[in-house]
This record gives sequence, structure tokens and C-alpha cells, in this order.
Amino acid sequence: MKSRSLDSKRRHKLFRLFHKTKGLDRNSPNVPKIVSQTIKHLIEVKAYNEEGLFRVSGNQCAIATLKKRFDQGKTVSLKEHNPHTVAGVLKLWLRELPEPLFTYELYIPFLESSKSRILQEKIDCIKSVSYTHLTLPTKRI
Repeated sequence: MKSRSLDSKRRHKLFRLFHKTKGLDRNSPNVPKIVSQTIKHLIEVKAYNEEGLFRVSGNQCAIATLKKRFDQGKTVSLKEHNPHTVAGVLKLWLRELPEPLFTYELYIPFLESSKSRILQEKIDCIKSVSYTHLTLPTKRI
């Protein structure tokens, strides 16, 4: 049986590679290649029409292979993969982030924003939290 720490080390190789090569800076306008490449591909193939795109699992073997190629810094072609597999790679990347996109620091403010029963108040509260605490990339994918 594998040790938990060994799994953790393997699990974050993708992120260590990104950290080493470009650095992960929340204030940087750079979008990680895996994010821009998968989203661009999903848009190009009109995957937004695909039923259950981020709900239905892709081919796990193909996802593991793609992750390995990204880990190794190799050129990755997504053309031969179905949208569920490409979405699965993106989901895996997001799931394995050391810190969520909406950080632990922002968890309570976002929760508070959902308490209002009035939609416009929710929207205003989320905008307030976002503009106050987040520096979002300005570069388009």
C-alpha cells in the first residue's frame, strides 16, 4: 500500500513544474498553459454543447497520460481526445491545486454573500468581495 505522503508528492508534480518554470503568482496576468490549452480546445470543439461536460468522466487512462505529458513539459495535443477527457484533465488540475482558486481566506466572505434572499444583494456582495480581495488575470485565454 502506498504511503499518503508519497501520493501527495506525485499528485502535485504538475504544479511543482509550473511553479519552477514560471512561478505561481496570483498577481500575474499569465494563465497556466494547461488551463489555457484545455479551455481553448473545449471552445474550439464547441464542447459547451456536450451534455454533462464537467459531470461525465473522461477516459481515466487518457487523463493520466495527458497529465504525465503536461508534467514532463512535453507538447500536448488534445485534438484526438473527446471533450470529457479534456475537461477531466482541467478538473484534475483544479482539484489538485495546493490552494483553491477561491482561497480559504475568501471562503467566509463568499458564504456570507449567499445568505441574502435578494439576488441583487448577492451579486453586489460577491462583486464587493471580488473587487476587494482578488487580483484576476487580465490576459485573455
